[in-house]
Amino acid sequence: MTDSSRWNLFMESLSDEVDVDDYIAAASNKGSIVTIKDSRTEETEASHDRFDDEEGDEEQKPLVAVAAEQGRELVPMKEDDMYSLIFTSAVTRPGFWFALAIFTFQTVIMVLVLKDTLDFQSDTNKFKMPPGNHLEVILAQGLLMVILPQVADDFMDAIEFMIDGYDEGVIDREGCKHATKWKWLLAGSLHFGVGALMVVDVFALIMQQTSVIALGGVYAAFGFFSEIDNVAFQISKKGLCSVPLQQDIKDSLKVKTSKTTTYTWHRRFRDTLLAGALVVGWGVLTYQMIKGEFLCHNLLVQFGDVYNAHVAEYYGMFDMLDDLSKHDHRAVYQERSTGNMRLAYCLKQKRWTLAGQKADGDFDPCDETLIVAASQEENNPGFDILTTTSWSVVPAALVGEMRPFTDFTIKCNECSELTCGSGTCDGVRCVCQDGHFGINCEFAHPCDHLTLNRNTQAFPVAKLGLVSFPTEFDLLRLSDGSKSSTSGDSSNVLQIEYRPVYFGKSERNRTFVMFFAGRRFVLVDKMDDQVFANKQEAVDYISSDTFNILHSGYSPHYVSGAMDVDEPNEKAIPDRIGWYRVRAIDQMSGEGNKGWWSVAMDEPVETKLHCAHCNEVSNPCENFGYCNFTNNSTGTPFGSCVCYQGTQGSLCEYDEKCNDPVEDDQTHDDDDDGIPYTLGCFYSTHCQLDGTCANCPVGLWGSRCAVPIPCHLAAKNAKFDDTYKGDSSAFNGCFRGGTCDHKTGSCTCLEPYRGPLCQFPNVTDIKGVNFY
Repeated sequence: MTDSSRWNLFMESLSDEVDVDDYIAAASNKGSIVTIKDSRTEETEASHDRFDDEEGDEEQKPLVAVAAEQGRELVPMKEDDMYSLIFTSAVTRPGFWFALAIFTFQTVIMVLVLKDTLDFQSDTNKFKMPPGNHLEVILAQGLLMVILPQVADDFMDAIEFMIDGYDEGVIDREGCKHATKWKWLLAGSLHFGVGALMVVDVFALIMQQTSVIALGGVYAAFGFFSEIDNVAFQISKKGLCSVPLQQDIKDSLKVKTSKTTTYTWHRRFRDTLLAGALVVGWGVLTYQMIKGEFLCHNLLVQFGDVYNAHVAEYYGMFDMLDDLSKHDHRAVYQERSTGNMRLAYCLKQKRWTLAGQKADGDFDPCDETLIVAASQEENNPGFDILTTTSWSVVPAALVGEMRPFTDFTIKCNECSELTCGSGTCDGVRCVCQDGHFGINCEFAHPCDHLTLNRNTQAFPVAKLGLVSFPTEFDLLRLSDGSKSSTSGDSSNVLQIEYRPVYFGKSERNRTFVMFFAGRRFVLVDKMDDQVFANKQEAVDYISSDTFNILHSGYSPHYVSGAMDVDEPNEKAIPDRIGWYRVRAIDQMSGEGNKGWWSVAMDEPVETKLHCAHCNEVSNPCENFGYCNFTNNSTGTPFGSCVCYQGTQGSLCEYDEKCNDPVEDDQTHDDDDDGIPYTLGCFYSTHCQLDGTCANCPVGLWGSRCAVPIPCHLAAKNAKFDDTYKGDSSAFNGCFRGGTCDHKTGSCTCLEPYRGPLCQFPNVTDIKGVNFY
């Protein structure tokens, strides 16, 4: 007789009042078969005798008895474990695929949270730790790390499931034929993965919070995400999804697997181990936070200049000092170039402050006599100066009205290979390559020569007529001074506030210096009452160790338009930008010889400068002039414009008009062919050579119909017909060997040139593109 026949016969012999589960429980408790007697006890015993007679003396023990002898017990699957469906359901059943769908949903959520929570590209702060935290928040974070294992059910259940191992006998039990070992491994691995993701997510979110209330929100969110699989299990169990799925869940609940009886000890050990790991992580990150490792170490600061323009001179890099203990565990930043300015948080004032002194050496940035600017007062300030707002100019000794900055920029500007552009990072600052300059080496090849745009006016002469101003300015290099230097790269360029310095001389031989003062370029004729007779004196004075722009006395005649950090108006030089007069602030005394002044925004002047050297991309010639591109003696990219007759200026920007106040038949310089040409107006409805202003004779163009060009260009006052073939000895209208089709009015260019007149090389072929 088979085991199945014996079992069926035995079940028929039992009374209706006897529960099979009672039988199994009794057997497992005693480790042997328990005899259950009822009104048919003798019949049952007779049945057992028949079994014994048929099978001989072989002793048979049920699976529960075998499990009990091995120190294990048979228990049903967990009541709300969605991942048990992966283990018990057939691959073709909806229960298996529904469980995989829930796993995918949970995993996607956890991965998205992890992606938003961690910064994988950061080398120093992958957990996006705040720069600082209050003591009560730090303690609450540590407490949550201790109790986190108690609520990390998915993670702990998965570990328990894997430690118990695969029950080899489960597949032989009724209803367990699909519970194979590979599915056991799959279910445990997926459950463990989701649980581990949840633990990492919650750990990172806890460490990022800056308030106790926010920590409570993290735990609430964690509870929601961890219960997704359990909620889905219960809904499906009630048949709200589908009947086949409900049946799969019921079948899984009938499955019993053997389990070790040492679970309690294992669980306590695992809880302690996980809590210890979390507390260690909390301790390491908290220590790094207290030491300031998550603070920005290098700040770029730019102050507004509307009220007091001298405050803008404090523009530049501020580096964090090592000691954070002196100012309520908040960082102190010191100006890089001079060390005479500091940014710090002051407990007494409840503000972040900017303070400085003229002398070298240590000083207290909270000394009210040294404070120049301050942030808005905060009763519960943060630890990061980057979160401050509403900075203001502070009167001397905090007496008087504070004037808010209309423009203020403070940003983290730490050195890295990514931020240094055309340079390398030495760990603190960017070291620029040949020809580049700026805080981040963002500018290349400063313009050698600035000149007046002929379409604008020169700087207005002073009211008394005692001062006239230059219309051309030359770049100053260290080699212009008495110091020996022949280098043509950016290291040889004289700079103030990371921008080049220019030198000009007026018609009356009065010298001027143009330099960047933190937000604008300024035009001055002396510094600290020092008048420079020539370039050498200017270079020697500015490059000396005693020069400090923060404490240099000067009063500018004009200032340029603003050049704000990370804004479209940020420029390396005062090119194509407006200029303004200045206004002295008489009621406030200055320091030394420099009085306080502000920008007279309501008094712009009709003056603009541009680089005299052309570049086809960033500084092209105008009015169809073309750029003859080469390198100058220092190796700097250099170009000069070749202009059509009738246009003037370094960039051909000025087009002479018919109503110019010039005399008739005035002879000008020779043209390219060596033939003098004549400009002038007839003061009638006709232009020169008897061509009307709107209808030139065939083959001529220009405001005076004086330019012989056989090509029908997109230029004003040009006219051609099919009979005109042009003068073979004259310029054909297309540069760089291009040919002109006067019927279509287009040029066919030779490689690698482009443009309507073939005047532009391809961008990739230009050496020194965007050279300023």
